Amino acid sequence: WEKYGLCVLALVAVGVAIGLGVKFTNEARTDPPTGAPSTSPTGSPSASPTLMPTDETYRTTYGLEIIAASSPPLALRVDTPEELIGASTDSTATPQEIAAEFVLYDDELSIPARDPRFLERYALSVFYYINGGCSGDWIDTTNWMDANKDHCEWYGVICDLQGRVTELAMAGNYVTGELIMELSQMKEMSTIDLSNNRMEGAVLLDALKIPTLYTLRLSNNNFSGDFPFDRLLEGSPILGKWHGCRGIPVTKPPSTAPVNANCGVQI
Repeated sequence: WEKYGLCVLALVAVGVAIGLGVKFTNEARTDPPTGAPSTSPTGSPSASPTLMPTDETYRTTYGLEIIAASSPPLALRVDTPEELIGASTDSTATPQEIAAEFVLYDDELSIPARDPRFLERYALSVFYYINGGCSGDWIDTTNWMDANKDHCEWYGVICDLQGRVTELAMAGNYVTGELIMELSQMKEMSTIDLSNNRMEGAVLLDALKIPTLYTLRLSNNNFSGDFPFDRLLEGSPILGKWHGCRGIPVTKPPSTAPVNANCGVQI
């Protein structure tokens, strides 16, 4: 009995030990609840949602809409962009229609219509077709209307690091015709130099309503009429440099400055 009792005590001890071990093991395996998620939730979508359609149909439809709004009435005599196809070979097409066909269909860069550079490229194309580039008047036409070249590489066009046009430097390049209202679509332009050319007609105020315009040179052309300086300041408030016909600074220009064939206006 003594041996039996000892065995019983041993088995009891083993059982107690096993029970305690199981209890401690279960407790060790039970993780306390966390007070916060294992990873922080994202406060915004992983990718920004697109705010505009990107398909080609939208580009041409919306592109024609903003082109028409930037040009004179009746300059584009079409209702759909498809009607522009073939304008470059149509002798009855307007310069605006040919320029629109270029930026919408022939341009290898295919700049999105909502990119402000789209209207800048269109405006420069109109300038080329109206002001003597297409007719061969210009002395230098390097890269102009090259569908594979950014317009910042066209002769006389200077851009900032974002590719926005800041200067049109075409002095002495035999530019002809009148100022075009599409110039006002270059909203970052600070300098326009069209001096010493063969431009004519009245100085179109709508062409020069550019908020960033600071320097304007139109001297030695064949413009006629008065220069509406005061009204120009309403659309170009920082225009800050005025020169007389001989380059003599004028501290307070008159409300209208005479423009004539011999002198023109230089600002």
